[in-house]
Amino acid sequence: MQAVWQQVCTLCSPNAGQVESPKAEHASVLQRVETDMKEPVDPSEAVEKAKTPPDQLAEDEEEDKSDEDAIRRTQSMVQQKSKIEMHGFEPHSMADSFGLFDVNLVQDPDEPLNIQRYFRLCAATDLMVTLSCFSNWFKNGKRNTHAKVIPCLPAAHEERLSPKPTRIFFFDDNIDLAHCSPDDAGICNLRDIQSGQYVDFSEGKNGFCRHRAGRHTTLHASSEYKIVLVQANILDAMEDEDYFVKIISTHAEQDEKILVFMDINSTIVCVDTVTDKSMTEIILGTMFEFVEVKPEKPFELCWDDRKPVKIDKPMSFKAVAKKLSKDDPAYYHGFYCDDNCKLFFEQMEKHGAVSWSSQSDSEKLTWEKFNKTYEEYCTTLADGATERGITKSWFKCWEHLRKKKHSCCLNSFGIDARKVLCQTVDDENDVMHLTVNYKLWSDGDKEKFQKEYGFDVKQPRQRKKSRVEMDDDAAELMRTLVRRKSRISGTTPAGGYPQ
Repeated sequence: MQAVWQQVCTLCSPNAGQVESPKAEHASVLQRVETDMKEPVDPSEAVEKAKTPPDQLAEDEEEDKSDEDAIRRTQSMVQQKSKIEMHGFEPHSMADSFGLFDVNLVQDPDEPLNIQRYFRLCAATDLMVTLSCFSNWFKNGKRNTHAKVIPCLPAAHEERLSPKPTRIFFFDDNIDLAHCSPDDAGICNLRDIQSGQYVDFSEGKNGFCRHRAGRHTTLHASSEYKIVLVQANILDAMEDEDYFVKIISTHAEQDEKILVFMDINSTIVCVDTVTDKSMTEIILGTMFEFVEVKPEKPFELCWDDRKPVKIDKPMSFKAVAKKLSKDDPAYYHGFYCDDNCKLFFEQMEKHGAVSWSSQSDSEKLTWEKFNKTYEEYCTTLADGATERGITKSWFKCWEHLRKKKHSCCLNSFGIDARKVLCQTVDDENDVMHLTVNYKLWSDGDKEKFQKEYGFDVKQPRQRKKSRVEMDDDAAELMRTLVRRKSRISGTTPAGGYPQ
């Protein structure tokens, strides 16, 4: 109770918004709290409370707890606003009782400077969420230069741009390490935090070299930039609980600060695990995502009584299966069984070269090799993810980063971050959320987001609120909560209610 009153008194102080000595402010708050706590309770109020029916008392206690949660959420949001402002952003708050803020990372003139601010904010925060702008990426042909913004730290200017030696990692299953220029189709908008310019991450350019990890993981690490880009593989992430930690430890120096940008779907969440599929279906379906056919010439695949599918370019087995199952979820759900997959594999072998898509130099993949790997996965992947489909390697990675005081940003085009957060931290309200250029989002994306989070999102403000205005907003909410809390408990703060 004392802690709650201390929070209330701090934010509701008549001098809120004025600059004063932290020590003096702290002493003043403690003095007021001690006075409040020593104030005797009127005996008649205690008698009245004793007469209250048990059901009413339980309801009041629940309401009391709800108020305490609201106070804590509000204080957390105020602290996050201050942090946003401290790193140079205008705190465009998107919700009244949740730490959700909008930032501009894709539109000039603020973009170059904001990328630097974004890097420093992420590096100064233990865990946060960035919801990238899918609409802008989709509208511009899904090209790298309009994709997820990833800050890139030039090694030559590290001392000036970063308070301490820092290594950045970006894990995403959709990074295309064969197409790394700005106009290539891709998911990675890599930006130099000094100039704001796009950084080509092709092998041999800007110091980038290719490396391998696990069975199917490829990555590009640079000697000129302090960054490692990892084309993550969900099978590797499910097979080895130390998957992420091993990659980080291998490519980072011992004294470096680590900043991880982590994708969600098919990177740390196995999508098929949340669709009530058997382990056989999950493994085969996931493996088919990483097997592709490169046709010798265009052909049409005829399968069962389905409409033929034309294949005239390299395509994953899973993409072909989805085309065959078009608009028929029941058919697709039953597609991944041993006998069916073997026949499908043999059909595809007749028309082109079959190989692992994650291994550019991979040799021909036969059914025998595929089946051997499948049997191994049946043993190693059985316990690789939770019931909600989140890989255990993610939790191991987060624990590693948290203990060593490193930083992580969950970066997604979707609304799946909340599912991961609720399984990772005690209270999602403690985690700062950023939307990237929310005004550019499609109406459909906005609707899905608001439905998932359960509140109406405000449009970003044009005018920056002053610190005094921010404190006044928080103080007004606190005053309302204090009045309600005092009414329930039957007590009155010394000196009356906050004015």
